[in-house]
Amino acid sequence: MHKAEQNVVLGCTDCHGGNPARHLQKEQAHILPKNKQFWNSSANPPNSNAWLNHESPEFIRFINPGDLRVAGQSCGLCHGEIIHNVDHSMMNHGAMLWGAALYNNGAYPEKNYRFGQAYAADGSPLKLINYTPVTPQDVIFSWDLLRQKGRPNHRSYYGKVAKAEQVGERGVRFDLSGADDRELPLILALMPVLAKHAVDPARFEETTFTAPVGSGPYLVNDVDPGKSVTLVRNRAYWGEGLAVNRGMWNFDEVRFEFYRDANVHFDAFKRGLYDVREETDPTRWKTGYDFPAARDGRMIAEALPNGQPKGMEGFVFNARRPLFADVRVREALAMLFDFEWINRNYFFDLYHRTASYFEGSELSARGRQHPIWRGLVLAALAGLCLEVWLTRRLVRGRGIADIGA
Repeated sequence: MHKAEQNVVLGCTDCHGGNPARHLQKEQAHILPKNKQFWNSSANPPNSNAWLNHESPEFIRFINPGDLRVAGQSCGLCHGEIIHNVDHSMMNHGAMLWGAALYNNGAYPEKNYRFGQAYAADGSPLKLINYTPVTPQDVIFSWDLLRQKGRPNHRSYYGKVAKAEQVGERGVRFDLSGADDRELPLILALMPVLAKHAVDPARFEETTFTAPVGSGPYLVNDVDPGKSVTLVRNRAYWGEGLAVNRGMWNFDEVRFEFYRDANVHFDAFKRGLYDVREETDPTRWKTGYDFPAARDGRMIAEALPNGQPKGMEGFVFNARRPLFADVRVREALAMLFDFEWINRNYFFDLYHRTASYFEGSELSARGRQHPIWRGLVLAALAGLCLEVWLTRRLVRGRGIADIGA
């Protein structure tokens, strides 16, 4: 798999898992099966592919790291693309083999390869899904529909596009003539793309409980209008084996419950009616989490930095209005706002002044000096010293003793 000249050093546990520590007995180093009666020798039992569905993913990996149930974890870091291609090929489900056998033996009357055998790491059977690829027609369709019937932000940004046309087999060109918006190309790249074959433009603005077409790690499983939405993990998710997704999308089911009142929402959390809560109120964070579940350790409150740029809370002046047109008025209002006093007396000193568009991330320049700026400063100082030295040499050569500024 890895050639010596690739400078890749792998041990047994890198692929198979297990405990790499020295001086261990075999049973301590190896991953042991749950059902030892079926694995009583080094040989695989009959129909081992099915028996593995009753074992842990760690044991499947130990037996065969290339098993597509676990290959994303054992090999995905280096071979994510290969795993994805194989996982979505006949090598995984064998549908053509099963379909031919069923048709030739009269068990199924059509040459339609709907039957195969493939399992997830937890033993659940996979469902064969025929994904329709995204096309330039989908992009142009979305642009035309959303600029007319989309949300206000969709209409605003798509309305700045003069024309959209297909370029080649996989490209779309947006004509931004007259837009005068340098950020617009980046914003267009973030706009949603709708599946043309699954959207009826005439009924686009109507309320529906039909699950939208998506390509993410979860599928809509159940909708209780006004109460909750339940998602289940997509076992056929195309990005499961990619290195960027390692350690993510681990829950088999995620349920979002809706509350119309913030206090009721918090009371439901205290009663244990839902599992995870993001707190954005500094007063509640400091004073509200003193209830039985918090005191006895059943609830854990923790601040988790995520390294992403922080948002902003503050006053924004509309300088187009005559009242705020004078910069001195805006400066005076800013000086009247005593941030330090309000933060100390109302918000427990939990807020911090924003000093960067990328506050809280590695892109922020707060407290650090970028190497390129250090280089420019040193270059400027070097140039200044060189200029002063040359000036002195020239002045002295002309016999001038004093220089007046």
